[in-house]
Amino acid sequence: KHSNNNFVCSCEFVSFFRHDVDHFITIRDNRRYYVCDTPFTLRGDAVDSVRLSVFECYMIPAVLVLCSLIIIVLGLIVVTCYKFHIIWYLHMTKAWIQA
Repeated sequence: KHSNNNFVCSCEFVSFFRHDVDHFITIRDNRRYYVCDTPFTLRGDAVDSVRLSVFECYMIPAVLVLCSLIIIVLGLIVVTCYKFHIIWYLHMTKAWIQA
């Protein structure tokens, strides 16, 4: 795939190329000749076939949501253990097993 149509395949550009490019310009040659030059992992791939993950496109919001969910789950575990005295039951079970 040698082409002079090399692009930086950012999330915005890939989205624009896939969804909006036909509304604004007419591509006379085949869309597969438009290839990514950067990032390195996508070099040589056709822009039309590139699939970027949520973490690649929205790194900060995705990490914030993931960390928030982890904190909430850990908080719920701590509250549940405290509410139902899970730690006490574990100690008593251990003592009963050792006896």
